[in-house]
Amino acid sequence: MYNDPIFTKYLSKSQIQNLQLAKISSLYDLLIFLPYSLESLEPIENYFGKNYISTFDETDNLETKTKYLCQANLTTFTNNQSKIGQSYFFLTFQSGNRTINTYYFASSPYAAKNLIIGNRFQIILTNNNNLWSIEKIVESKVTANTISSQKLENKPFKLGQAEIKKYILPKYSKTGFLTSAFFTQIFNQIPRQFFLLNLAGLLPDNPIIKNEIDFWNIHHPESVTIYHQTIQQWIGLKVFLKLALIRYIEKNKEKKYAKASNLNIDFLKNLSSNLPFELSLSQKNAIWSILNEVKG
Repeated sequence: MYNDPIFTKYLSKSQIQNLQLAKISSLYDLLIFLPYSLESLEPIENYFGKNYISTFDETDNLETKTKYLCQANLTTFTNNQSKIGQSYFFLTFQSGNRTINTYYFASSPYAAKNLIIGNRFQIILTNNNNLWSIEKIVESKVTANTISSQKLENKPFKLGQAEIKKYILPKYSKTGFLTSAFFTQIFNQIPRQFFLLNLAGLLPDNPIIKNEIDFWNIHHPESVTIYHQTIQQWIGLKVFLKLALIRYIEKNKEKKYAKASNLNIDFLKNLSSNLPFELSLSQKNAIWSILNEVKG
């Protein structure tokens, strides 16, 4: 099977073999292996606090699961069991003037040993139907008694790189035994310059597709807005290429270059209505003008 030379330079033999099993044998195949969802981590103040950011509604969609990072002191907890026998903890935290009640579904019998009342924790919280639950919890190594400066207060905990700042992580669909972590590692190994698809001189001027599509914004998104804008450009390019192919077939059917085909308006309408984002008015007008051009 053909291997992209970029693969052989930057990826290991085992990684290339695993990609081939997923029918990915070139950089192009890899770049269009798009994530099916995002995970967005934000400080909990963006949900509760006074500094509620105006762009928060960007993450309120089916494609993005928003999680919240909190630093707080544990005040009380109880170990309970649900009606179906599932073990869980009900915990109360204090963060400044805010009291946070949350659930921690932990099956390990040793989980309670790490829950020391009065200690400070870093927590990743999820909200489902107004039910707050803990996804990850790690004790801070900087307790209230040892904090001597504001600089120490902002020191990241051992949970990793999850400081009090927003970051977004693509979640890739599982392909066989290849997980999201595998693809994340692959995309981190490919150098930045190879993510750019140059379309200069290949497309007419239009309000949807730029002269280049930077797939870096999909696999290393800095914001949900940039992620969705790039997805729009990519889907717009696919729609354009399909329409261009139909147009080519229509023009050349008498020359028998290709089998005659009629423009399926219903198919295109269904395609545009099921895009994973809402088209703007200018985008709808541009696509409609293309449809009319092809139909004519």
